[in-house]
Amino acid sequence: MSGRPRQHLVAYRWFAVAFFGISLACAWPPLLWGQAAPGQAPRAVLIIDGSGSMWGKLGQTTKIAMAQRALARVLPEIAPAVDLGLVSYGHRRKSNCSDIEVIARPRRNSTTALFEEVHNLSPRGKTPIASALEIAAEALDHRNQPGTIVLLSDGYENCRRDPCAMSSALRGDGAALTIHVIGLGLKPADRQRIKCISSEGGGTFQPVNAIDDLENALVTVFAGLGTVAPRSVELPESTISKSIDPTGPPGLRLRALIEGSNRPILRGLNWKVTRVGSADTEPAVYEGSASQPAIKTAPGKYIVEARLGLANTRQTVDVAEQGPTIVTIPLNAGRLQLSTRANKGGPTLDNIFYKITVKPPGSSRAAKVLVVSQARTPEYHLAAGTYTISAQHGLARIERNVTIHPGRTEQLALTLNVGRLRLLAIAGSDDRVLDQMLFLVYEDDPDALGGAREVARSAADQPIFTLPAGSYRVVARRGRSETRARVTVQSGKTIAKRITLKSTTLRASAHVTGASNELDDLLTFRVYPDGASQEVEAKALVRTSRPNPTFHLEAGRYRIVGTLGYVNARASTSINLKPGDRKSIALEYNAGWTNFVLREPGGATIVDDVSWTLKDDAGRPLWSTDTPSPKTPLAAGSYERTAKHRGRRITTAFTLQVGQRKSIIVSFQ
Repeated sequence: MSGRPRQHLVAYRWFAVAFFGISLACAWPPLLWGQAAPGQAPRAVLIIDGSGSMWGKLGQTTKIAMAQRALARVLPEIAPAVDLGLVSYGHRRKSNCSDIEVIARPRRNSTTALFEEVHNLSPRGKTPIASALEIAAEALDHRNQPGTIVLLSDGYENCRRDPCAMSSALRGDGAALTIHVIGLGLKPADRQRIKCISSEGGGTFQPVNAIDDLENALVTVFAGLGTVAPRSVELPESTISKSIDPTGPPGLRLRALIEGSNRPILRGLNWKVTRVGSADTEPAVYEGSASQPAIKTAPGKYIVEARLGLANTRQTVDVAEQGPTIVTIPLNAGRLQLSTRANKGGPTLDNIFYKITVKPPGSSRAAKVLVVSQARTPEYHLAAGTYTISAQHGLARIERNVTIHPGRTEQLALTLNVGRLRLLAIAGSDDRVLDQMLFLVYEDDPDALGGAREVARSAADQPIFTLPAGSYRVVARRGRSETRARVTVQSGKTIAKRITLKSTTLRASAHVTGASNELDDLLTFRVYPDGASQEVEAKALVRTSRPNPTFHLEAGRYRIVGTLGYVNARASTSINLKPGDRKSIALEYNAGWTNFVLREPGGATIVDDVSWTLKDDAGRPLWSTDTPSPKTPLAAGSYERTAKHRGRRITTAFTLQVGQRKSIIVSFQ
């Protein structure tokens, strides 16, 4: 191993979602396999073929039973780490191409619940793959969120739609979507046709014919999501012979070894054999994950590719005319095991986001992301070489370079040197925990405005931040009330910080004098420091048009001013608030409601080219409008209003009482 750890806070952007209680860190580079961003579980939908052909047998086992048994083994590893949905087709009705069901939507479903649904499948119908892909993509909200579809099918579409075109369309229809295909006991013709679904969907194609191969294929796909580690296990020497029977018909006898080791590889190995010079559309001679496959082939030249985890190699071989051709392929690979701790000697941390990247020596291109994982202690086979490993937890991140040697296991234990900060705010007069809080965390930065840079925020009542050890400034804010504090985060420890706010809660309501019903329309509330001058009133501390608002204010004396409508109905009161106070006020309006109507002599209401002017009893203008029949609240009192219509005008006086609802009808004589 080489390289020095580099630890720093991850920059982030605040996207105006503080009220959801989320502390945001900057996103990783685009993730592989349609994986979600850090802090979100990968999202996937598994489509299981429920067509009648799934009752066909591979050996002594039906294909549906094989699928059920393989999933029974793999689901306990997948379900806890992925938002996994389940779709099936053909399992309820015969000869019905619309028989497609979203059995479980993508969320953190329990292993038991998912397996029960799989166990209850009873194949009987058609194979509408294209429609099933479309429905699965909709369940993933694929236009707005990344996701993965895994199709497990024993045959090709037979409902007159093109699943390959559908896969291509879904792939280009918004956010990152990846479609993998696992073919179970496929016929040769179906194998070539169904393969295009994965190639158009940016995924992998794995044909399988045995339960171990199916289980390994499922693990391989979900290992790419970072939910399980690839099952790459070497056999003990006593379990499998080092030699292969040299007798038999012409063909290939394959095995692979980790370079520097004499032990053949069992799980996690994938083979692909193609004829030299074959066209891209020609199917492979063999694709599978048997440990030592015996392949019947005609004499000639072939390309043999072996893949283990993220390591692969290929070799050109000549198949002899007499007897089997035995090929042993050494994989120039080693194993990497990862773990992360908060501090030296501390327990292994959960919720770590690992990223493995590689940059070819001397290349000016950006480093290639090989895998992103959320596994607690992930393990990978990698080609020999040097890689950059990064681990992120909360706002802390560390990077280290590691060199993989053939046949060796590198155990990389990272130490983030982080602690946790738990914040809560209490009222000044008691220990009551305050809600509707906003907490902001800053680190010292001489180059930032004010000498500090914001690194996290949360609107949770009692948020917990994971931060590199060090000193931070914390701002606790509740409405107009705010307090600042300095805290020190210690490596491997959880620090609980109680912040005292001189906060108060004030609920405001309004009603017309003499009426019991609270007003909920045409209201505006403003809060001013008590004694503010007329010039300062334009700069209210708080302004809202919500009915029955609640204000969170610093302790002090305030004046609350309310207006009803847009003319002159006003009310105000002053109140003194002490730390911890929770009080209510009710503004009373000495007001009523008016409705102005202008009519022709014959009684018809005039609805266009009308303007109104309103003055108080002293002749001061209060309001004007071009609305033909306006309605507005007014303070109780005497008024003069003038109506104009196409050169004609009429002026009359009226008086409005408290609580009165008055229609004022004016007619031209």
